[in-house]
Amino acid sequence: MAEHKIFVEDAKNKRIGASTTYTYDAKNREFILFWKGKKVQTVENVDEGEPIWVNCNGEGALARRLRLPNRRSSCLMWLLGFAKDLRAHSRDEYEVLYEQQLDENDWWNLQSYTTEGHGYAMSLCNRRDCGGVVYLAAYISDKAAGNRRKVKEILHQWQVYYPNAFVKKVLRERFKFTDEDIADVEDCLPY
Repeated sequence: MAEHKIFVEDAKNKRIGASTTYTYDAKNREFILFWKGKKVQTVENVDEGEPIWVNCNGEGALARRLRLPNRRSSCLMWLLGFAKDLRAHSRDEYEVLYEQQLDENDWWNLQSYTTEGHGYAMSLCNRRDCGGVVYLAAYISDKAAGNRRKVKEILHQWQVYYPNAFVKKVLRERFKFTDEDIADVEDCLPY
């Protein structure tokens, strides 16, 4: 079983997994999912760059739209890569979650890294055995997430890995960013 989070792009037979592909026609806004070469699902009114969750369970494939968290602070933490169970909405809750995560991820030569400021903190740690990092915990206050200047500060402190067009759309719709605000964070967006 494999689960994939994709960002739809105009493509024909774009490979997702071993047996799963999709075709997307930007003109018709139609996402078509194929499993082992057979059409298994059509999702209509899909915007280019929209996130889609694809579940390949060995017996087929299923696509569904990804819904972003409604709460601004949760949405911003999601953009920064923190899963629901790693998000806190108070500093105290963050401290408890951070300590729990350190205990659960206790391995040899662990090093954790935290970026913090007034109204936010985000932590990760190294994972030498797999050559990567593990997200530990994040806290962003509702007040910080409602302040464009503070959101820009947070974005400059942490890397965003989602496609540029998608992140810009979310910043405009959820955080009321203007073109000038977007220009201020352009260097934080990877591609």
